[in-house]
Amino acid sequence: MPWVLLILGVMAAVVASSSRHARMPMFVLAVVLLIFVSAIRYKTGYDFDSYVDIYREASNGSSPDGMEWGWHLVNGLSKLLFGSAQGVFLLTSIVIYGLIAWVLYRESEYAAFALLAFLLNVPFYWESLATLRQYVAIAICLLAARQWVKGERVSFFVLVGTAILFHAPAAASLVIPVLAWWRSRWLMLASAASLGIAVSSTMTDLVASLDLLAKYQSYFDGTIDASGEVASGLVVYARALVALWLVWLVDRMPELGQQRKNLVVNGLILAYALFFTLYESTALRRIAYYFFIYELLMIGYIARHAIRFSGASGRLLHWGAIGAYLLLGATLLFKDVWTNPLGRHEDPLFNREYRTILE
Repeated sequence: MPWVLLILGVMAAVVASSSRHARMPMFVLAVVLLIFVSAIRYKTGYDFDSYVDIYREASNGSSPDGMEWGWHLVNGLSKLLFGSAQGVFLLTSIVIYGLIAWVLYRESEYAAFALLAFLLNVPFYWESLATLRQYVAIAICLLAARQWVKGERVSFFVLVGTAILFHAPAAASLVIPVLAWWRSRWLMLASAASLGIAVSSTMTDLVASLDLLAKYQSYFDGTIDASGEVASGLVVYARALVALWLVWLVDRMPELGQQRKNLVVNGLILAYALFFTLYESTALRRIAYYFFIYELLMIGYIARHAIRFSGASGRLLHWGAIGAYLLLGATLLFKDVWTNPLGRHEDPLFNREYRTILE
């Protein structure tokens, strides 16, 4: 039921987008609902217990292996302000959804459509309930990307450095200046495809041979199918094709500016290249999430452009892209395609069970 309420709340914000006065208040209300549902959850999210254990160890004065400095800070603030592990989920909910929503709204006044896409796609809201460290870093890096295209170079590097303190792979976002500069789409596609082929052919052996990557060996499940259904994988590829449709539309919007277009288009090409290259590892392919987040920016841009478009055929083309993207995203969400068939169906996140601290 909470998931249904979330979707209905965001859909109400989408409807309110047509009203200049109601647009922002309804968007804020939808974001507050996202934060609230996430903040009061209990045993929801497949890493929930791990974060509770980390908090307890940190509160007892020990330092869990591999915990970044930023996460020390989160646990320290949670103990100081709330005296319980629930503070971790409250603080991270505010940071993750607050930052993402702020960037989306600043980039497009019709950001409610992007927020709906955030709910109806597996790599976003549902993953953020579990991979807290990474999603704090993703939210910070999204803000950093906006700072770069605004010309705020120093704040960009400060923000990416901060994100790395929460999740070391956030260093991948240091490629943002290259993405914003690179104008040749065909060269980007060719480079990403070539790199993907080269890396995927050696990935398993590379991870097995390097002690630095030893922890990723257990994450090699070798599938992107849901519960062993081959047809589910086809939906993933269809979604990738729709993403290319989004890329084509956004790349033809003159009002965006060249750097913004370069960033989101090249970023999405890189995201899918990374995902399909690293698909055999559930952990490594999450690096792609740092760039999948640009899909949300694209939805906001396309919605704004569609509303202002004068021709009926042009509107249909843009709204069709948004509708197809949301439909395929929802299909993947309910089929759990982006994960694997190793008992995940029993997890309280993906079977939509929801418990709160109030129970």
